[in-house]
Amino acid sequence: MRERTVSLASNVDDAELGPAVAARGVSLNSYIGLATAAAWALSVLALTSLAQAEPRHALALSGAQALSEPPAPEAQQEDELAEARDPTPMAILGIGVKLGVAGTARSKLTVTGDTRSLQSRIDPRRGFHASVPLQFGASGFGWTLEPYVSRSSISHALRNESGVLTGGSEQVDLTAWGIYTGPVVNIHVVRPLYLSLGLGVRGAYIANDGFDYAFDAYMRAPIGATYYVTDQLALVVELGLGYGLSIFADHPRVRIDPLTNRLRSVPEEPQVGKAFAWDCTLGVRLP
Repeated sequence: MRERTVSLASNVDDAELGPAVAARGVSLNSYIGLATAAAWALSVLALTSLAQAEPRHALALSGAQALSEPPAPEAQQEDELAEARDPTPMAILGIGVKLGVAGTARSKLTVTGDTRSLQSRIDPRRGFHASVPLQFGASGFGWTLEPYVSRSSISHALRNESGVLTGGSEQVDLTAWGIYTGPVVNIHVVRPLYLSLGLGVRGAYIANDGFDYAFDAYMRAPIGATYYVTDQLALVVELGLGYGLSIFADHPRVRIDPLTNRLRSVPEEPQVGKAFAWDCTLGVRLP
């Protein structure tokens, strides 16, 4: 009887404890399901927020790039406006003033007298040079018209009263009034700087007291640079090289005509010397 009681008691305890354990199991499963559903919901919300955040980040980056880099069409329009406003400061018509030094190299000639001939020369001459160039044409092909004046001196062979060469010489002051003209090509290197190349002719009448008349006739090739300090003022430097003729004629001599036995003036033959010529000047141009 005692063993059954224990056995019954055991059965009763299991029967009484079963529903409670089952109830506890149901409640734990509910909690786990709710937690799992919440975790899934949080995961979905997180993924959704990330998916929405990526486009916003991309938009933010594109906005920052747009702010940091100017739009290409506007920059292109500004460049076109700048070029249309002032593509080159060099005007079609320009005037300037240039000062410097000019001269010719030594050349040989033969001086003929009554009784003898001497091998003489035209001494090299150099001196002050000034010009007022008028330039037609801007960048590219143009034309130059340049009046100038030059001061120099030269040695002159002396003659006696009969016109015979004495072998002595004197210095004669020369003033050349001339003009240069010829085509020019202006090369636009950068906006304020131009390089110019030309080829033309220059001729001058040389005023003096030692000769009856004198002339210069030379080919000339100028090489220059023009730098615009402002849109209306430019600095100009130029080197001119050339080759040509210098012509000098002595004053007429007075001789006795054997037919009439009277004095008459006999002109001297001009002496022509070939020589190289050069000039170096610095000046300004408007505009």
